[in-house]
Amino acid sequence: MVGLTANYTYRIIWRYRVEPEKLLADYHARVAGIAERAQAARAQIASVRGNATSADGAVTVSVNVQGALEELSFGPSADTMALPELARAILQTSRRARSHATTAGADALVPLIGVDSAAMSQVRAHLPGDSSLEDDVDHRTRIGLDEEESKAAPHSSTSARPRPHIVDDADDSAGG
Repeated sequence: MVGLTANYTYRIIWRYRVEPEKLLADYHARVAGIAERAQAARAQIASVRGNATSADGAVTVSVNVQGALEELSFGPSADTMALPELARAILQTSRRARSHATTAGADALVPLIGVDSAAMSQVRAHLPGDSSLEDDVDHRTRIGLDEEESKAAPHSSTSARPRPHIVDDADDSAGG
């Protein structure tokens, strides 16, 4: 590999042997182009959101490119779900949203590093695959539902729960 790099460098120098200013100008133009593509990729990645809705419409989730929860909302069918069932729906939907977000984030890198480059292969190798979406979210002890259920009074999965009161941060600042 060293010989190849040295040979390439020698050919570049030989080609520009008469015009060193052109060599520097071309170099600066390439660096500026890379910087522009990097800035565009950075802006696109910053705006990436992954969205998913559960099949029954009970849960809708939006996450940023890192997978952090940005928005969580519940549809009417969430009222009739038991808490453990709702928790599983949130986890499954969050994983799908995260997968969408990470894929979109990786796609934003294509103009910068190329679609078939070794770097893109490394990026894609570290994305969560379809199998991670099917991780055992029903493993009750992992998500702590057994403990919660033993403390909570039993409730029917068909009975509607009252909606909790939502406190807005703006309400706190206005009163104090």
